[in-house]
Amino acid sequence: MNVKMNGYEPAYVSFMPKGNKTEVFYSFTTFQKPEANKISCFIPSFNIYFSATDKEMVHKKSVALTKIYLRHFGRHSKGGVKDLVLQLHKLGFKAPNDALTLKRILKDHQAVNAKFKSSNETLPDGFYGAERIEHQEELEVAI
Repeated sequence: MNVKMNGYEPAYVSFMPKGNKTEVFYSFTTFQKPEANKISCFIPSFNIYFSATDKEMVHKKSVALTKIYLRHFGRHSKGGVKDLVLQLHKLGFKAPNDALTLKRILKDHQAVNAKFKSSNETLPDGFYGAERIEHQEELEVAI
């Protein structure tokens, strides 16, 4: 049974074009639950599961894994930000005026300021009631 999370700000990814790069600001939540000899973790907005040995590693791995995910599209795809926006959309991130924003980015090839909020924030069995850690990060990707 999946449980919808309430009572906190949903994850977001925000794009701000700057020259030939785009600044990406993002926030997300990591849920953690202790188990035998490890901490099981889940980042619902990016659908990332991992384990860590202690709480410091939970934070470090959370940030590293989300940065790897977001940077992948700037470094290893031909479409750059366009591919990233498509992947975020598949994960349930939506912008205000979503269809128009997507058209500007994908069809018109415009670099636009846009903030995509996650609409898919559900917890799988076993993580309901787990401790959560909020993160805010930033990075740059190629256009």
